[in-house]
Amino acid sequence: MFLKHPKKFYENLDSNKINIKPFIIIISLYLIGTLITKNLYAENLRDLILNTGTNQKEEIDLIIKNQTITSFIINPILPLIAIFVKSYLLNGISYFDGVGELKDSINVVSHAYIIVALGNLFNSLLSLIFNNYNLSLSLNLLLDLKQNSYLYSLIESVNPFVMIYQIITIIGISVLYKVEYKRAGIFVIGTWVTWLLIFSGLNSFVG
Repeated sequence: MFLKHPKKFYENLDSNKINIKPFIIIISLYLIGTLITKNLYAENLRDLILNTGTNQKEEIDLIIKNQTITSFIINPILPLIAIFVKSYLLNGISYFDGVGELKDSINVVSHAYIIVALGNLFNSLLSLIFNNYNLSLSLNLLLDLKQNSYLYSLIESVNPFVMIYQIITIIGISVLYKVEYKRAGIFVIGTWVTWLLIFSGLNSFVG
């Protein structure tokens, strides 16, 4: 019902409190995805370390062990941060013609983000099948772009699952904040594009 009839889903959603269930689902899906790609991640990290000239096996093994453990902590946390930041920004619509509260935007975004978590899990499964940790669901799969370039980072953040997530978020914001789809779309897409531009710039700079 969530994917088939998102409008009806949000209309029937208990918005009197923040729902915890989507957070549990998202954390679980990211943990499963991290577990699936654990060995691929370790192999990819080993190659990166060897390229830096570090050749001591004990040192490499320790770094890989620590980074792998860290990935199980960081990977489920980052989506939660993204959800709360997105929710806070979207709640700004209430200062114009919306009638919702922060808990409403959190409920909208957290449920919609399950789609992104499923996309991450799907990507992890494909990575395992094709034995490629850097496998991408974005158009970068077809384009010959330099990894960590600004354009690569920008395109990497756009895939079918993310697009569906944005559409469902627009529907949810429209329903719970009682605004037109057009107004909800401006806020949702606006915050997304702004985040893409900033994140892609930082990512390419660091890379």
